Amino acid sequence: MSDEGLIAGRYRLGRLIGVSGMGMVYRARDMLSARNVAIKLIAQALAADELALRQFRREGALYACLCHPNIVAGLGRGYDELSRRHFIVMELVDGDDAVKLARTGRPLPVADVVEIVARTCDALTHAHRHGIVHGDVAPANILVRRADGLVKLTDFGLARMRWSARAGGRTRPRGTPRYLAPEVAEGYSATPLSDLYSLAAVAHDLIATNAPRVACADRSTVELDALTEQRSPLAALRPDVPGPVAAAIARALENDPRERQSSVEDFRSALCGGCDESFTSIPA
Repeated sequence: MSDEGLIAGRYRLGRLIGVSGMGMVYRARDMLSARNVAIKLIAQALAADELALRQFRREGALYACLCHPNIVAGLGRGYDELSRRHFIVMELVDGDDAVKLARTGRPLPVADVVEIVARTCDALTHAHRHGIVHGDVAPANILVRRADGLVKLTDFGLARMRWSARAGGRTRPRGTPRYLAPEVAEGYSATPLSDLYSLAAVAHDLIATNAPRVACADRSTVELDALTEQRSPLAALRPDVPGPVAAAIARALENDPRERQSSVEDFRSALCGGCDESFTSIPA
């Protein structure tokens, strides 16, 4: 008799802990190693879509080649014969994503936001140095471990192995609408500088305690959201925001990529250099 709750004969599925464009993520128990993991299963509706399968397999391969303390670790990938579904095994991060952190009802300390963003910068710098653009930097994809505050970037489902600014013509924009860089919303390929814009948008919203909007699949709405979004100056929203921090975020949010910092690493330096507070709930 088959066991529908067992994947690949060893991963016992638990509760659903996340949903992405490619599938569902479950808490699971690895019966061989006796440890808890996260399992991402490709959505049933995409199981026969060859393009989606290639993208899902690529995501699993990316986790395998990215080894960094601020990136969710990939532990394996494969195909389950019984359910006829591809899967990715990842480390389990017990904690909250940045969406939940922004919805606590009270402003996060600026120093804690800077720390979360700085650690995400470290993750993106590592990915960019390996020729990988994340493509969907958004609060839901930034996790903070409850036990020690360790920040982890996840969901490389839209990542690209190579980038070429405005090459290959326009395509339908993909990603979380509120956090898309304007050039990506226009249909151009994601680049390291579009990842930078997206992270700066996350930083702005965490400081301003703005909850992210619900994603919309309609292209015209996606473009309208990204291109007409006017984020208020942080100094007007939070008088406790140091001027250099607000300036670093504002520069990274420039519509023209050439006006932003030259890299995520440069953004990190400007951001952290402008914050002289000690971290509170998010330890280094």
